[in-house]
Amino acid sequence: MLAWLGTSLSPKKHLMELRLDRAQHLLVQSEAPVIDIALACGSQNSSHFGKAYKSACGVSPRVQSRETGEFAQRGQNETKVL
Repeated sequence: MLAWLGTSLSPKKHLMELRLDRAQHLLVQSEAPVIDIALACGSQNSSHFGKAYKSACGVSPRVQSRETGEFAQRGQNETKVL
């Protein structure tokens, strides 16, 4: 897949952008814990994922999930206790 050739991004940055786009989708659409989403998107640890996500999106993954995710859509303000 050479989709990055049409962009000004390096392959590494393009891959990171794709991973962060997928993470954003999962944070909004699922109730999965942030660490599970980080791992599903190829991150090796939650700390690096959180920093990269916040740098790219301007908000932490946890805040993104709470503000726009399934809980927010249902009007719930607390987190789900497993």
